[in-house]
Amino acid sequence: AREANAARDAARAAAEAQAEREKQTEKERAASARAAAFRAAAHASLPPEPEPEPDPNVGDVWRARFALPDGTTRTRRFRASDPLAAAFAFVRALGGAGEREAFDLVTRFPRAVIREPSGESVARETVGGCEAFVAAAASGGALFVERGA
Repeated sequence: AREANAARDAARAAAEAQAEREKQTEKERAASARAAAFRAAAHASLPPEPEPEPDPNVGDVWRARFALPDGTTRTRRFRASDPLAAAFAFVRALGGAGEREAFDLVTRFPRAVIREPSGESVARETVGGCEAFVAAAASGGALFVERGA
């Protein structure tokens, strides 16, 4: 009888462990789907990427290089009139930051910190009006994603 009880307890424990693993897998799947939907929405919010101008970083189009936390770099062109928030949306679309994850764009030398626009400044701040963004683009330097801003 004791052996039967032990076998029953072991089977129940194994079934509970399996159910817990399946529940965890489903949570991870749902989180991954939410993250993918968030990245897609961030990508859809981006203004169209302008065509390159004959002379890079002269005129209305700025080519910016972003260094992401995973060590990769990505480049994108922005119009000077594009909202600065578009640069932050671009980083989020690439998975460089999560939905509610605060981050800054930072240049290395001289160090300059570009904070994500919020509130009323979202509509006012433009790529071309941000000195640190323009300086990084003009020099070919990267804008580093610094999390935990």
